[in-house]
This record gives sequence, structure tokens and C-alpha cells, in this order.
Amino acid sequence: MTTRIHSFDQVALQANTLVLLDIDETVWCYETINPHWWRVTIERHRNASDGDVATATALAIHDWHRHIQATTPQHTDRDGLERLLRRIDDTHSTVLFVTARNPLYRPITEQHLKYLGLERFCPHVHYTEGASKGEYIRTHIDTAPYDRIVFIDDLASNCASVGDALQGTLRTTVPLETLQFVMEDAVDAS
Repeated sequence: MTTRIHSFDQVALQANTLVLLDIDETVWCYETINPHWWRVTIERHRNASDGDVATATALAIHDWHRHIQATTPQHTDRDGLERLLRRIDDTHSTVLFVTARNPLYRPITEQHLKYLGLERFCPHVHYTEGASKGEYIRTHIDTAPYDRIVFIDDLASNCASVGDALQGTLRTTVPLETLQFVMEDAVDAS
């Protein structure tokens, strides 16, 4: 079961936890990019492409990429994130970022990590290229050394994907917690 949170202060940690954080609309956001923007943009492209959802989605991603190249991100919960990162260090835990972005977006992602003072995490970003985050984590991230796993994402569907993919693959003593990060004024996009 996924728990909804509005601040990173709500994340409970214990020693040796692997914290997996989404980036967009979880760690940071961009002005005007929100679930409503995605719905309107995809619908506009869908109407222009005779209802082709794949084409509309690809065009919306292109629009999004142009937008993020021209703007700077804003923290969703700067103070809460700073406290979470300190608690991760204090508990000898690990944080990795897991994003649906294509690896081609690595330069802008790293630029924005640096802009937000998170440059030490540049080597710790995993790019799933839109694939299932659950399957990606199951096949690309070694969870064995950890006593607990926490996955945080703004989309309930990604939380479910991780829960489904890791169910039964973790040692029975390793708890998995999925947390859906919802900004106070955001509309649920799942």
C-alpha cells in the first residue's frame, strides 16, 4: 500500500535504508508544468495527429524538453529535502534518484541538480527512459545490502509498479515502503 505525503519530513528512516527518489514533480518542478499542462498538451497534439496517442505523447515530451531547457526548476520541498538528506547521511543510508527521463537528458538534469545545490548526486541518477520504474529497479539496482527500501514518486502508478515488481524479490526481512509525494496545491495525476 502506498502512503501519500506532502513533505519529505514525513519519510521515516532507519539505519541502512535505500531511499529511491523520483525527480520531476517530486524533488523539483517547473513553473507551469503540472498534470493539467500534460493533459492539455497531449490532447492538443492528439487532436493534431488524428488521435494518435503515441505521437501526441512524443510531441508533448518534446514540448516539455524545450520548456525545461529554457527554465530553471524549483524545489517542491527544499527544507524537507535538506532534512531528509541529512537524516539519510546520519543513518548511514543511501539515496538514488530514479527518473523516467531519457539518458539523453543527463546534461540538463545535471545542470538542474547543480542549480539546486544537489550536484553531489549527479552520479546517482538512474534514467529509465519511460520504462517501468519497478522493473528497472528490480533489474538494475542492487537492493540486497539494505535493511529497508523507501520509494518516493509523485505518481501512484509508479509506486504501484515498484511495489508489484519488488514483491517477492526482496528478502522477507526487508520492508518496502512506497510514498506518493503530492504537492499541497497539486492535482493527482495518477
